[in-house]
Amino acid sequence: MKAYPIGIPFKVETDLFVGEALLRVKGLANSDDPEGDKYFSGRCRTYQHVIQGRFKEEIPVSDL
Repeated sequence: MKAYPIGIPFKVETDLFVGEALLRVKGLANSDDPEGDKYFSGRCRTYQHVIQGRFKEEIPVSDL
């Protein structure tokens, strides 16, 4: 299984999708972004997942 960085964007590509992702987890000791906990400051948040990109081919929403 491939390990992904925590706290910094990384590239994602599959047969149908290409883009970037960012994962943050509050208080994670081995985060690749030690300053990342500032995102959670004063909030009840414990994690964040962000995915940005595009599908390589047109896919009907009903198939997702």
